[in-house]
Amino acid sequence: MRAKLHIAIALSCAVWSVLLPAVTKAELQITAIQSQGILTWSNYLPNATYRVEWATSAGGPWNTNLPEWNISATSNITTAEVPMFYRVAWIDPPDIRYGPVHESINGLGTSTIDLTDDSETDFIIQRTWMTSGWTSSEISGIRAYQTLDTPFSYGDLIGPATAWGPTNTYYSIGTRSNFGPYTSGPWAGVTNAYFPVGFLMGTNVHYGWIHVELTLQHVINFDTGEPTDITYESLALTDSAWHTIPNTPLSAGQLE
Repeated sequence: MRAKLHIAIALSCAVWSVLLPAVTKAELQITAIQSQGILTWSNYLPNATYRVEWATSAGGPWNTNLPEWNISATSNITTAEVPMFYRVAWIDPPDIRYGPVHESINGLGTSTIDLTDDSETDFIIQRTWMTSGWTSSEISGIRAYQTLDTPFSYGDLIGPATAWGPTNTYYSIGTRSNFGPYTSGPWAGVTNAYFPVGFLMGTNVHYGWIHVELTLQHVINFDTGEPTDITYESLALTDSAWHTIPNTPLSAGQLE
């Protein structure tokens, strides 16, 4: 059974702390805390309910009640806990979890994507370069428990009724040569679209999407004798979302 603790937290009270490293602007993020007592944060959804919590140490415990300021002393030396650390709790996060794509790439050009942050691979994209004579070409493919080689547009429905192919099938999505755009395959000419995906959590299927955009990449080529700066087009996985309720559809690009 895959770990689901972070999902339970997200459904009841998703918490992001001011102590955490900087995160993408798409997530709830504390952006400022000022000496006059003003705490500021941002979120990708405009309408939400929050709770500010405080603690005397980074490890907690975290408090929701105000400190006790009416203190009866029985000694000439008295101590009291006062707020020093703050975090914002998101009380009513939606059933659809949204965030950036965290892509891990190995030396073989295979990217693994963990949509749920539970250290389990939910989606794979592989980029394989083939060389013949003086030309090189890249074949890109995708695989998940359920997916398709068809690029989905914003608003397309993803769920049990989607015409999925066989489970755990590897699909070739496109081929390109010499760092150019995809010239063949279903993703040829695509600049902005979505991968539809279904993945397993335990024995349950959850549905989601991965947003893909055509971006410019910069590399240094050392094979020509002198370093050469090359700019080429590449499909970049930017953000994603998935439904926390099993077997529940959502639309490509849907956030809540």
